[in-house]
Amino acid sequence: MSDYLPSDAELDALPHMGATPPAAPAPEAAKPRPQRGYQRAEELPPHSTEAEAGVLGCILLEPSASMDVVSEKLSRPGPAAFYDLRHRAIYESIYEMWDKRVAIDVITLMERLRNAGTLDEVGGMPFIASLQDAVPSAAHIDHYVAIVMEKWTCRNLVQMGADIIQRARNHQGDVDGLVADIQTSTLALADGHVTAGPKRGTTIIRTVYEQMEKAMRGRQQITGLKTGLHYFDNMTCGLQAGEMVVIGARPSVGKTALGVTMALEVLRGGHTVLFFSVEMADVPIMHRFLGAAARVDTRTIRNGFLSDKAKRNIVAFQAESAEWMKRLYIDTRSDINGRDLFVSTRRAIREHGVNLVVVDYLQLMSAVRPSDSRVNDVAEISRWVKRTAKDLNVAVVALAQLGRESVKVKNARPTMADLRESGQIEQDADIIGLLYRPDLGREPDYDSMSWIQHHEPWCPKENSGWFGEKITLPGPQGASVTYPEAWREELDFIRLDVAKNRQGETGECDLVFQKRATAFCDAFRPDYGKKHQQAELIGGEEV
Repeated sequence: MSDYLPSDAELDALPHMGATPPAAPAPEAAKPRPQRGYQRAEELPPHSTEAEAGVLGCILLEPSASMDVVSEKLSRPGPAAFYDLRHRAIYESIYEMWDKRVAIDVITLMERLRNAGTLDEVGGMPFIASLQDAVPSAAHIDHYVAIVMEKWTCRNLVQMGADIIQRARNHQGDVDGLVADIQTSTLALADGHVTAGPKRGTTIIRTVYEQMEKAMRGRQQITGLKTGLHYFDNMTCGLQAGEMVVIGARPSVGKTALGVTMALEVLRGGHTVLFFSVEMADVPIMHRFLGAAARVDTRTIRNGFLSDKAKRNIVAFQAESAEWMKRLYIDTRSDINGRDLFVSTRRAIREHGVNLVVVDYLQLMSAVRPSDSRVNDVAEISRWVKRTAKDLNVAVVALAQLGRESVKVKNARPTMADLRESGQIEQDADIIGLLYRPDLGREPDYDSMSWIQHHEPWCPKENSGWFGEKITLPGPQGASVTYPEAWREELDFIRLDVAKNRQGETGECDLVFQKRATAFCDAFRPDYGKKHQQAELIGGEEV
């Protein structure tokens, strides 16, 4: 017998009489084979082996229909979308079979894996057969693929985060370059997650038919966002989601005012607007919105010399805008580049449901990676603006500066070639409108102002405040109309030439610019809408 006696601690650790013996440790559950570089269980990145098995099972059940979906949705990551190395190897084989138009089922798949010497590595025949039994049907293939893509994205984010930490710790030099590289990597990852690749024609035509049926039921001339400029809306069917609209003008012609006018009408229509003002700060641009909406002199807003009428208009504006001003978002970063525009818009769409983006103005934006050529920089900016509209499916109105060539001849009609610093803008834009003062040859015929009254209730018709004395002019069809004399100084005739329109007609829109309120409205006849029968308001010529 040993002289060894257990200690008190050892005795306490012994089970007492009648106590339940400790349970045997449960066998460790089978784990997926992780990607290389991960060793401990707590280091395993996001994954769903169930969803991966579901995708493969759907393919084995309905190879043709399932592979159409899977090959499209997983076009960017490919086999790397699968975390389990067995699933990855199986998908690689299936994709090769599908690409070579080889019949896909359990038997043909096992034969291909056997010939490649990898059948045992992926789990053999029982594992392949279990995939087909993992799902009852292929009806939920889209859902399974979405989960796989989500986990792939999260795995990349984990790796990206680790890389960012390492680069930040070791970085020396310009930190802006590091931030730009990180943003580029993030956008590339986002592209890989959301990009679906080419769509089948049957899918696209189905969308077209649905839109056509909806349009036939509604029978609306304007299918996009209304700008309040009726002739422009008629030509374009409104501002369409996914389209880039460029409004070009020389300084002081009214491009910012036109952008504000369009934004206000979209807000009044119940939609949400994101306004990028690279040129002006937030308070001055809000002065523009207030002046245009309330028809108040923007200078009196700043200096406080408000007339009684202006005060009443502002009070009315406050009541009117109480709801829709919540849907206006203004970004006034002066150093914004195209990538910032894309990222900010995507976030605003996700968080606020933005319908219209206005950029004031395009050539003031910065290039992501500035070059020695401003032409190349503006071309890059234009491509980012186009991408913002197209990829995010949002209407974008980009204001642009016209070059000096457009004003060498007084009141000359500008062309698309006058868009300053880049022909890329002309290529990228879906619609291009050019603002200019037409060559009237004489003083405007102010009896044409009568037509404004049909659509602009703000037009003053009585002697009040700074508008001055009343005058009577001949109106339409021989009638006389009374106007304030000061209209001669307060209003300006501006022409918007729609020089490019991918989806419709081009032509000229005559506008009236209220100088003090910096607001636009139509200048058209009462018989507006009769195609090819609209008379020129100024000069008496036919359009």
